[in-house]
Amino acid sequence: RTRGLHSILFILTSAGGMSFAGTKHWIRRADSRVLEALEFVVCLEDLAHGSDLFLHASTSPEEDETLGSMVQNFKDSAAKMDVPLHVITTKLNSSDSSVRWPHEQFTKKRITAVTVCNYREAKPLFSGGSIFDQFKLTSLEVLGRNIKIIVEALARFIYEKPEQYLNIVSHSHSVNQAFLASWASFMGSSPRGFPFLTEESPVSVELERALRKHTFEVTRESFQLESVYKFYKSSTYATTLTAFKVKSMSFDLLLSLAIMAYLLLLHLFLQYRSVGEFIKSLKPKKE
Repeated sequence: RTRGLHSILFILTSAGGMSFAGTKHWIRRADSRVLEALEFVVCLEDLAHGSDLFLHASTSPEEDETLGSMVQNFKDSAAKMDVPLHVITTKLNSSDSSVRWPHEQFTKKRITAVTVCNYREAKPLFSGGSIFDQFKLTSLEVLGRNIKIIVEALARFIYEKPEQYLNIVSHSHSVNQAFLASWASFMGSSPRGFPFLTEESPVSVELERALRKHTFEVTRESFQLESVYKFYKSSTYATTLTAFKVKSMSFDLLLSLAIMAYLLLLHLFLQYRSVGEFIKSLKPKKE
């Protein structure tokens, strides 16, 4: 009774700001039998901001029965919690090597996939994160709400009960806010940029530990980023960033004017043999 009709495969990838290069690498290296067994893929992006929820797809739900069923599950789950859900369909440009959403990497392999997030427009290249993002900038209430919506929608699909509200995330299985706060604090204080996500980095180690605790058959893969850009990183994980406070531009301008005035006076002084001749030359000559 409690065993679903579908299995769940969790994939955690890096380099999202580089056209989701980690996802692309996994698809390239994955066993063809695994890719053929993927019935549906849900990519999760930025779920701790905003009041609305957006579901992005490359195909219209009317054109794909599996996609249409899953989209309806998300709509029903969101409506149950009075959360506006917007379904946005954007056709995939096959000739473009870069992608705007993670699900487009799967769509290129003809795998039904969507991206669920809190924003309507895709973020530009390199803007997936910042060194200034902090725990206080996230909303745990919004994150917990979105987790409940996603779990409910997936449960309807896994147990094939699209018309029934299962209410799985409740009572002893409800979202643990303390657990979310702990992870949000850890992520907000740890470098997550692609150059720093090595096998020994705290983020990689803790994520793998969490997966081994709640799932099985956990594997980790490293890959070299194929990019025209060159990234520089420290040989050690702990790096000190040094910043210097400099004078304002007005100070440099006044200093430059003072130096120019000094050089001008020095030039005029050397041009005449004595100060007296210099002053005398300034007087108007009589005809």
